[in-house]
Amino acid sequence: MKIGFIGLGIMGSRMAANLQKKGHELVVHNRTKDRAKPLLDQGAAWADSPAEVGKRVNILFTMLSKPTPSPRWRCSASTRSSRPSCRTRSGWTAAP
Repeated sequence: MKIGFIGLGIMGSRMAANLQKKGHELVVHNRTKDRAKPLLDQGAAWADSPAEVGKRVNILFTMLSKPTPSPRWRCSASTRSSRPSCRTRSGWTAAP
């Protein structure tokens, strides 16, 4: 299963690393690519944009510092209709 991660801070990077250790294929994106280096060194694929992550994965996690992700990061209705397997899971670490 291909899993996408957008947001590789303290929480997202560790969650992604644990899934990678269990053998899941990852596609990752972060505002700063250097945060993804440990995952990329272990075989994760880089996506140049959040939208690209969503197009390439079956499950998408977002771990962002704000509770309202950009609409372009979500599985849209049109994405779900063309990709029935499109699923999202979101989390954030800031107080609402």
